[in-house]
This record gives sequence, C-alpha cells and structure tokens, in this order.
Amino acid sequence: MKQGNCSTLDNLSSVVRDQAATKLDVVMSTKKVAIHPKPIQLSEQFSGFRKMELLLEDGRTIEAKVDRVAQDQIASFCGKGFVSYARHLADNGKFDLLADNFNSWLHTPDTARENRMFRLIKTPYSVCDYTLRSMKSDMYLRLDNEFVLDTLRPVLDDFPELEVQSLNAGDHSLHAKFTSPQLRGEVEIGDIVEAGVRLWNNEIGLAFLWIQAYLGRLACTNGAVMADLIEGIKRMHRGPQLGVGILPQYYDDPATYTPLDIESLQSDMRSSIRRCLDQVSFDKMVAKLQDTASKETMLTRFSSPLIEKPEFPALTLVEKDFGSLTKTVKSSIHQHFVSDGNHTQWGFANAITRTANDQQSYATATRLEEIGGNVLAFTPRQWSRYQNADYKIAA
Repeated sequence: MKQGNCSTLDNLSSVVRDQAATKLDVVMSTKKVAIHPKPIQLSEQFSGFRKMELLLEDGRTIEAKVDRVAQDQIASFCGKGFVSYARHLADNGKFDLLADNFNSWLHTPDTARENRMFRLIKTPYSVCDYTLRSMKSDMYLRLDNEFVLDTLRPVLDDFPELEVQSLNAGDHSLHAKFTSPQLRGEVEIGDIVEAGVRLWNNEIGLAFLWIQAYLGRLACTNGAVMADLIEGIKRMHRGPQLGVGILPQYYDDPATYTPLDIESLQSDMRSSIRRCLDQVSFDKMVAKLQDTASKETMLTRFSSPLIEKPEFPALTLVEKDFGSLTKTVKSSIHQHFVSDGNHTQWGFANAITRTANDQQSYATATRLEEIGGNVLAFTPRQWSRYQNADYKIAA
C-alpha cells in the first residue's frame, strides 16, 4: 500500500500539530468580503488564484489567496450551476468578470445564509497573509485532524494488536491505516490477507469523518478499503450555529473548540473498529473474496498493453462507475492485470490496488484502494456487467 508522509503516530501528531498552528477560522457576513479582479501570479502552482479581503468586526482587514476548492465553494454558494461557469471564467482569464459575479452574489446574499465560516491558513508568501482553503456554513462542525487524532489515540490503546501500515497528514486530510496480524485468511493458496481499519478525515468539507474496514494483502503489500462489506462509522461535519467572530482553535481552547460529545465519538470509534476486526465478519469477507478468485469470474476481453487497441471494456467501466482516471493510471492497471496472469475479479481488483502503490499522490493512491475495494464487493450480478462488456463501450 502507498506509504504516507509519517512513519509513527507520534510523528503524525507532530505534523498535525504544526499544521494546526497555521489555522484561522472566522465567521462573518459575506457582505464584508471583497474579491479582487486580478489573479495572484506567484508561481505555476498558484497561477490564477484570486485574492480576497475580509473585514473583521474589530476593523482589521485580512488578505487571503483563494485556492481552487474555496473558489468552487464560493461559486456553489453564489448559485446552482455556477461552479462550472466560474471555472470557465478563471480558465479563460476572465478574472474581472469572475470578481464582479462573486462580489455581486456575496454582497446580496440570502439573509438566512449570510454568515459563513471562512477557513484560512497562514501562507509563507508575503503577497497575502493567508490562504482561504474553504468557505462553509456557519453550522459547519469543525472536526479537524488534531482533534480527531487526539480523540482516536486513546481508543487505539484498546486494540494493541493493530499495526501501523500507512499514515499521512495532507494539507486538509488525515489518513491512518492499520492491520491486525492476528486476523488473517487465505484467498487463494499462499495469497494471505489480514483485517484492518482505515480512518479518513477531511477538514474542508470534501468528506465525512470515516472509520472503515481495510484489507491488507501480504503477497504484494496491496491495500483495499472494504467499506461495502463491513459497516464503519460516518460522522458529518454539522453542528449548532456558530457566532460571528474569530473562532477558538483546538489547541488554544479544547473546551470550547467543538460541542461534540467526545466520549460518544470514542465509543463509536471503538464499536466500528471492533466490527472491522470481528472474526465472524472477517471470515465472511474472506469467503466472499475466495468467490471473486474463482474461474467463473475471469475476464476474457482484454488486449496486451503493448498493442494500440481500445482499452479493455472492464477498465472502461471502472471510469464510468467511479470517475475518470489518467492515461498513466489506466496503462498501469492494464499492465499489472496482464502481467500478473490472474484475470479473475480478484486479479482485476488487485491490479487496481497494485497501481495505487505507484502513485506520487497519496489521495490518488487511496482513491484507487477504494475503487479496488468496491470492485471486490461487487455481487455476481454487478460483476457480470464487467464480464459481459464488449469493446464497443470503449469506442
């Protein structure tokens, strides 16, 4: 499985703590926000980002770059279908028109939605004090990575059998993947898997707080998210309405950071991990995986990856069902599938998760682990759609 940027939980805590020190959250009226028409050209990475000014209640002004996710969220706030329009304006350099549209909508909001939470982080660049990473409702419940990790660590003490497999603290997301060597099964002769747990959190509203079943494959250190076969937990980032002003951060004031019942959340975490590590549930999962490795699930319509032909139908269906993949990723899946020689449902899913290990982006790797897990969870009827697909779907 893809290795993250941290090797131990202490290391992960240190990275998350450093990130937490850069955060600023402000609830304020959108009428006090101004989008500048000219983009900031700091580098190719930041080319095209807008600048905004936020006028605080005490009269101070904060300047911030607007990143791409925040732009989409502002556009979504402005109106249905406005996201694609805003992207089109930005991609074509129509920043004056984009700023006019944003300011017009922000300054004449629906009064019930007037107050928003602006999530910012300090930026190392001198052009702006901060980067706006998200604009959310004033009922957005902050379950940030530092809070989630501190809440999780006492829970992990109840499961000493878990071994760390991968830890990653991204700019906005937290991933932690564990497996238990005490809970193993054999899908095929010599092909051993072990039960595990995946935690995933996102701070800017792109995902829930999740704890899900995870599967480790010892033969090639692949991993797959098995959310469809064992029930985990999903916690929404939604809470009571927040007051106007600068909000306390977790490390500054843990008592007022979130109204969430921490003991209840920890209890849910324990229950979810127990379900993921339950012997009976794991045995059922292994039996399901053994079925995916049977000859009856084999794919026959695929070509050599070295021959210029339409990509094979099952891979085309992956994109139809789970979203687009880059040409490089598809080529890698194709090559692993052909070279591994296992052309069953099990082999196809493992070609997807094996490709995850090759990715530079942790987010891309995790997405491929999720897709691989989805494919493994297919019912025979769902998988038959892949088996019976013909090349015409790739035309």
